[in-house]
Amino acid sequence: MNPLPVDEADLCFLLAPRKNLFGLFEDTLKAKTFFQPIIDNLNKLQLNGLMINHTHFKFTFSTVVADNLAANWLGGVQTCFNHNYFFRRCYINYADKSSLTPLSDIQSRTIFDHDSIVQQILNDPNESPIMGVVGESPLHNLISFHSTTSLPADCMHDFLEGLCPVVIMLLLKEASSMRLIIHGENQFFNWNYHMNFYRHSSFLLSHK
Repeated sequence: MNPLPVDEADLCFLLAPRKNLFGLFEDTLKAKTFFQPIIDNLNKLQLNGLMINHTHFKFTFSTVVADNLAANWLGGVQTCFNHNYFFRRCYINYADKSSLTPLSDIQSRTIFDHDSIVQQILNDPNESPIMGVVGESPLHNLISFHSTTSLPADCMHDFLEGLCPVVIMLLLKEASSMRLIIHGENQFFNWNYHMNFYRHSSFLLSHK
């Protein structure tokens, strides 16, 4: 918990539901029953604060730290990442995930439209999923929590396993197309950097 300028603090709730305890994470009612005491305690803490050594500390909930699988599940977003609208932060479709689309052309998920979709599903559960949303979050009643604002990116998977390999491959392919890299076994390439030429080991590249 990090103190804020107004004597409030962030409550970072760590969650990684890797193990399905007694079917907890497959049953919406069981999940809500499990989380309710946690929600009640956190809400009381936010409403009443704590008195320590005659000092009153106030708290506010901000973030759930989790990997993508846990965060999607907790946010009421589909946990399958190989079809449909799998990303909890925007409405990009799986079929378009590898396309070079400007961020300005991708619609972000907002509190208003997410709540509207959840309400549609609550009215008719048979419509689930809608735009990747499968239902209401188990933490829906937690003060200050919302699926679109309280679930930050999973840096390990998004960058190290997701973004970085793609960016590196695109850079290598672009360098190859510009003849900065000559690919082939036992060959070398020159890299022009600030008018200095460096000689490096070769890369074996394939264009698709």
